[in-house]
Amino acid sequence: MILKDQEKNAREYVNALLYFIDYLMEIPKEMAEKLQKDIKPMIGKGANDMMDEQTYPDPPTLKPIFDELREEGKELGKAEGRAEGRTEGKTEGKSERTIEIAEEMLKKVFSDEEIIEITGLTEKELDEIKDRV
Repeated sequence: MILKDQEKNAREYVNALLYFIDYLMEIPKEMAEKLQKDIKPMIGKGANDMMDEQTYPDPPTLKPIFDELREEGKELGKAEGRAEGRTEGKTEGKSERTIEIAEEMLKKVFSDEEIIEITGLTEKELDEIKDRV
């Protein structure tokens, strides 16, 4: 069945075969650790693809590497999320205060160019503020 569409199922077949071989072979702990150390740099993005597509448990010998890569991926995602949140927070916080300043400047009849230069607003943003004031 898996061989009927070899092109479509080649990756799945290879992954299943590797899992089966790895499951059957029990290598000494020292050899497994050396293999993990040697293979980790070669796995890279391929491991993420393999982990996403897997429908069976991690191969015993490679499980520690997959677990470590998953954890690294989670940490990277969290860091990116925090950075994005900080950026959005700064933008939103700055915008509220900037809008207040721009409104005051409009009341005191500053020119559009002066307001844009001082606040860092775009012409479009300033026009939106003018529409509200």
